[in-house]
Amino acid sequence: MQKRLFTARRILLIFIVIAVLWYSLASFLPDNDWRSRFIIGFSFLFCGVFMWSLFSTLQRIYGDYGNLWKELGLTTLNVTLFLLTFSAIYHKIGIVDTTGGGDAITYDFWTCCYYSIITFTSTGYGDFRPQGIGRVLASLLALIGYLVLGLMASTSLSVVQWTAKGSGNHRGDPS
Repeated sequence: MQKRLFTARRILLIFIVIAVLWYSLASFLPDNDWRSRFIIGFSFLFCGVFMWSLFSTLQRIYGDYGNLWKELGLTTLNVTLFLLTFSAIYHKIGIVDTTGGGDAITYDFWTCCYYSIITFTSTGYGDFRPQGIGRVLASLLALIGYLVLGLMASTSLSVVQWTAKGSGNHRGDPS
């Protein structure tokens, strides 16, 4: 159990370190082709670490290795951090606001959070749109969103079934 907890914490720490590096690159590199390449490269690395973290958590949930509710909480935290990190990157590179009649670029953090959630869920109202490398990031965010939302729906159904059977209350308990 201690090893699994250590692994979960290590994955979360790696996830946070990659997010900070990614945000730092977007903030401090000059706006040129190299900045775009680093941001795109780190976005794929960040998404890879996120998916590794998600699959590790799901493995612990389905393998009955740990406390079910702690694992679900960790998954929720990972998804929240994932969306906030994408929001921070959009905040740095800007998104186009098409609601005001023009094509003004907005850097408002909460608007970028809204855009990240709408893109992640693949709703796409069309009131904001990415620009430049933001298009690659939006595509990646939408693809990850398809996969994550499908996995979360499947896992939620399993948790409901386990709880209905009574096995969800004691999953992972040594007794």
